[in-house]
Amino acid sequence: MKVFTPMRIVDANRLARAVAAKPEAYRYAVRECLPRLPELRSDLKAIYLAYAGLLPERPLPAIEIVFGANNSGGTANSAMQVIGLEVTCPPGATFTQFRTTMRGFFAHETVHTWQGDETPQALADPLLNQALREGVADYLAHLATGEMPTPERDAWARQRESWLWEEFKRDRSFMQGDSESQRNPMASPRFKRWFVNCGDAPEGWPCEAGYWIGMRIAEAYVERSQDKRAAIRKLLELEDPAAILKASGWLKPL
Repeated sequence: MKVFTPMRIVDANRLARAVAAKPEAYRYAVRECLPRLPELRSDLKAIYLAYAGLLPERPLPAIEIVFGANNSGGTANSAMQVIGLEVTCPPGATFTQFRTTMRGFFAHETVHTWQGDETPQALADPLLNQALREGVADYLAHLATGEMPTPERDAWARQRESWLWEEFKRDRSFMQGDSESQRNPMASPRFKRWFVNCGDAPEGWPCEAGYWIGMRIAEAYVERSQDKRAAIRKLLELEDPAAILKASGWLKPL
């Protein structure tokens, strides 16, 4: 609960209001998905075996399942990943849909437990830093599961890749030059075009398109590296997002 409370549950009163506002969402998750969690052990084992082969030196985290304030599917710290069941099991979800969602969260949130603290270079480039933190998690999740995270977003973005990059570059440049955006990036409208916007994404956009940008940069960076395992470790360290972007050669960025 300590992991899931900041910026998610916040406090008991907010949690109570969330449950009161959508009680059936919680009832559905309790009734339909909570009893079936043990059936996901084989999926988790397969994902963890894939990661153990890819990054044998990295510890595999504990997993906890909670009921949150209906606003987050998952988060992580260095010791564990925590998944919000009422989000990953919405009313009407079939077991197949729930299983696919949980596989994605198992794989994605594991990567967040391995990522280090943000460096001064990363904090000075908040939009690119966030894109790579989330995009690297999606990229490695794709390697571990063989499944594309959020395939609808991927299909939408690939049709407009160059245009989307130009939009991202413009917002990135503004935030790099704006001290308030660097102090509190999540308050910036430019940041929210790309992240933390499910239910409020730009018209016609999928939510959190910034994940896809970061995933494509990570993919290009590894593909261009001679030592791919070393490249993956550099992505996890993420000491200098701009250097990663330059080395990736993705869309020949300036």
